[in-house]
Amino acid sequence: MKPHIKVSYTIFILIFYNLAFTKPFFCKAIKKDTNQITQEVIPSRTCAEWNFIVYMANNNSLHKYGVNNFNEMVSIGSNEKINIIVQIDTPGTLKNSRFYIKKHNPVLMESQQNTVDAISGTPESLFSFVAWSLKNFSARNNALILWNHGTGIKDPTLYELFMQHRDEFFEFNYKSSKMELNRTILSNEDFSKSLKAFAKARGIAFNQTANTYLTNQALREVLGRIKTELLDGNKLDVLVMDACHMAMLEICSEINPEDIRYFVASQEIEPGGGYNYQYVLEPLTRHSLSPKDLAQHIVSAYDKEYGSIFVDHTQSAIKLKSITELETNVDSLAKNLLKLIGFRKKTVMTGLKEVRYDVTEFFDNDYIDLADFYLKISKQCKTLQENSDISDELDIVETLEQTSELALQGLRTLRQCVVANVAGKALPCAQGLSIYFPRRLIHESYKKTAFANKTSWLSFLESFFSGRGIFRNTAEHQQSTKRSDRVKK
Repeated sequence: MKPHIKVSYTIFILIFYNLAFTKPFFCKAIKKDTNQITQEVIPSRTCAEWNFIVYMANNNSLHKYGVNNFNEMVSIGSNEKINIIVQIDTPGTLKNSRFYIKKHNPVLMESQQNTVDAISGTPESLFSFVAWSLKNFSARNNALILWNHGTGIKDPTLYELFMQHRDEFFEFNYKSSKMELNRTILSNEDFSKSLKAFAKARGIAFNQTANTYLTNQALREVLGRIKTELLDGNKLDVLVMDACHMAMLEICSEINPEDIRYFVASQEIEPGGGYNYQYVLEPLTRHSLSPKDLAQHIVSAYDKEYGSIFVDHTQSAIKLKSITELETNVDSLAKNLLKLIGFRKKTVMTGLKEVRYDVTEFFDNDYIDLADFYLKISKQCKTLQENSDISDELDIVETLEQTSELALQGLRTLRQCVVANVAGKALPCAQGLSIYFPRRLIHESYKKTAFANKTSWLSFLESFFSGRGIFRNTAEHQQSTKRSDRVKK
């Protein structure tokens, strides 16, 4: 290749990177300041197919993306099939605004300032907004979208860093012309030190101005109230979390399968831009979609937005009706794993540690893919049965057989739960649901979760670590991933 062609190609790639990764480049600012938009009353209409209720906790470092996503919704707008309803913060203030989104015309319905309801990231604020939406807009189905940072099931060590440097975790691979997560950042000594200074918050819907956020436990309470007090005992049709690391079995347990039909979220970090709401909303304005159809479509829309430019993107739609069966399976599996640890065989413990070394992890490497864990546990149990140190001990062999079968049963149940799933090339074994399995220590906050209190999973983790289940340091682990199925090609 000639030098000037090389330069031109490099410039093209840099332009592609900036356009593809920094989605705000394409998006206009909100056309009017919310203080200058006149309030309107929307005439009563016949019942729509869907209420699309978006709770944008925008009072944080993501606010520029909030503006972009807001405008994506405005470009589509409501019609007789869908009501697009948005609550969005004004950054740096204790104020929010509630909009009915007409095409190219966001209609300000109500503003609130310096009140309990005006402060996003509180149970009162979320419940008040949903109650207001359902009172003013009638629809046969309801989708609630929680837009903000997310940190999975535990108190995060990465939260504050996400707030300021979230997109710096991504880097452009010039060979593949795709974005990748820079996982080696976790082994950086300065980075590791900075994490300790930021381990303060947890949950979802962070408000930096008011220093509030929704804990996972508070979210469970609000969703329960929505069902009993606002929906006459009927389930919310779809809950969507436009946030990081929320597609976890523990989150499904926390939000309560009795309150929600379908749940859509990501196992991995999401880019700051989150969903492209033009892709998400456009079919709803033309077709009648069932709750399952909508959940599956959102997964496809996410893949359409990021599949060609990211290798680490994930998104899944989960049928919560089957989660109870999955919880029961994990409980039984954990009890069998406890029995295996109880045999105090070094060979067994080594085998369990090998599974944990090789299983698919995410950027927060305390979260692993549950399906991949099931597969590797089943395979390891079969391998251990043939080990000469174990093969003549009938109790251990029988427990290994039972454990392998439980893992395969769990895998079948998980595949019934996950009704749609996409994953980038860097995560070929990710199948839609994560579970907490820390690499070093169990976080104190995990003990408060509904999942830890209703299953034996926490007991297994505690026994695993007391059985010297201590993992290698990060550098050694990176070397070990050469054996793993999830190596980037």
